Amino acid sequence: MAATSRWTEVGDRVFVRRYAFHDQNIGVVLGRDAALLIDTRTTYPQAREILEDLRSLTSSPVEVVVDTHGHYDHAFGNRVFRPVTIWGHVGCGPFMERTADVRRPRMIAELPDLSDDLREVEIDPPDRTFEERANAEVGGREVVLRFLGRGHTDHDAVVIVPGTGVVFAGDLLENGAVPAFSDAYPMEWPETVERLVPLVGSIAIPGHGDPGGPDWVRQQAGELRALADLGRRIASDELDLDEAVAMTPWPAYPAEDVRRPLGIEHTYPVDAVVAVANFYKGSNLLIGSRDRIEGVTLRATDTDWSYGFGPAAEGPMLSVLLAMTGRKPALDDLSGDGVETLRRR
Repeated sequence: MAATSRWTEVGDRVFVRRYAFHDQNIGVVLGRDAALLIDTRTTYPQAREILEDLRSLTSSPVEVVVDTHGHYDHAFGNRVFRPVTIWGHVGCGPFMERTADVRRPRMIAELPDLSDDLREVEIDPPDRTFEERANAEVGGREVVLRFLGRGHTDHDAVVIVPGTGVVFAGDLLENGAVPAFSDAYPMEWPETVERLVPLVGSIAIPGHGDPGGPDWVRQQAGELRALADLGRRIASDELDLDEAVAMTPWPAYPAEDVRRPLGIEHTYPVDAVVAVANFYKGSNLLIGSRDRIEGVTLRATDTDWSYGFGPAAEGPMLSVLLAMTGRKPALDDLSGDGVETLRRR
């Protein structure tokens, strides 16, 4: 998978490269004749791609790695960089050992093109750990590691490069998508990001999506706070789930992104779903749906609607619409040869 950008210098000898797979940011800090790498991606080929891409930036070897947390897309490439030191929060290794092999079959099912690569990964947790703060040294240059509290996981490491204004936040921050909550602590996450705000001098690098400045970090903290407040209001019976979903702090993302992971069904008027699908089939506005469905025949099984040419993907109209807009879980509701084509996009 090719990168979507070249190495971009965001501070003095601090670089970011953005990869298309999961729209992920990989960071590098250059010291004297040595490099520190932030996160290692999902598979060994992806990790080796980082090494290949680094040749266009520096001849210095990677001597230190930092895992911002233990999710597969941030730490499964670790072994490629051994025998270098790999830093992480003290909770990172136990998390990887507890979850990686249990979740591997699901990853393989969701990422069939990477199935062989995922099977070969040997879990290799950080060998240098810290609880609240540590200083990592790379080529005579100091990098500060901080744990600010639970948020995206119980072990999110923040990487601060002194004198540059640059902070690598891992998945404590997410841009261009709703933050991922599968291992999260949503009631504590807002306060953790609020602690991050004063540490951002000029730019914060999220795990995925566009970097941003202090105002954007402050905005994300507010969004996380709003979500936590909705959770409290549901728990106190002040709101029901549908009312809370309608008040989401991320209105640009469909309510089904909330309902489906919770196993909650909601019925929409078919005519309304068809009208939205008719718009998105010819539009690349915001989400690139027109290009996503090119070369595939979409067909609804609960109403008279179809569009396109090529191998078919068919199922309920709502699932067809969600698949058009890039919602991968909706593909599980569809059948036909076109489903795998959509899954790869």
